[in-house]
Amino acid sequence: MAVETFERDTTVQKLRTLAASHMLRDRVTELFIASIATGVRRAMTPIMAYYSACNLPDHTWERFDFSAHNRLIRFDADIPCAICGIFHRSPAGRDFSNYGFFDRAEQIADFDRAGRCSMTPDYSHLIDLEDVPNITLAYQTEHVEVLRALLKVIESVPVTLSTTELQKQVSATKLMPKSNLAARIWCLRILAELGVVTNAKVPKYSGAFHFYSYLQRIEMENEAFSQMPHRADPVWPLSAGRGQPAVNWSLAHQIFPQLAA
Repeated sequence: MAVETFERDTTVQKLRTLAASHMLRDRVTELFIASIATGVRRAMTPIMAYYSACNLPDHTWERFDFSAHNRLIRFDADIPCAICGIFHRSPAGRDFSNYGFFDRAEQIADFDRAGRCSMTPDYSHLIDLEDVPNITLAYQTEHVEVLRALLKVIESVPVTLSTTELQKQVSATKLMPKSNLAARIWCLRILAELGVVTNAKVPKYSGAFHFYSYLQRIEMENEAFSQMPHRADPVWPLSAGRGQPAVNWSLAHQIFPQLAA
């Protein structure tokens, strides 16, 4: 296992530099669309990493105050930055990606297995974006029709249906070839985080065009999920429910200009 150590301040600066590239933005957009249309899951995650990095402010690490927000801290190294949420240092002897320890090849393989990725600033985003040149999937103009059809399915499903039921509806259409349950859920999560799939609790929510601090996210999640049973395991923002309409087509066209074709 070839483990690398990542450092927060350097990672933030590298992410901000990468996100300044319009060529990278265009490529990750094409990859996301092509991923949905072809089932190449490795191509699905870079768009999330890009937009997370795009909005990441230049800032110094600020210790998150667990006691002030009634949260349990297990280890001192578990303290994230109150602004970006990235952990300050890598704890010795533990191999968790959140803490800056990575096997790059294993992380990339995990992207490929299910399209799983962080919705918030993370060390893994740097690995994801740095690996984009190695993704050879070619975008075809007809791929965007699969994205368009997917968004229409999401729009057609009653907003009262749960995320589980929404995923089942998407699965039944067979729009996403070679997809599994995990890939469909992560696709929906990415679209919800970007704001293309709307959020009933925060109507103008969009991780594509706004930065939400670690503390802001905690507050939004607490408000959205406070009435849920303890056994529930909701994920923000998808589990907060879809707004009306369920798809923000204006935002979708901003992020995916291919939809105008």
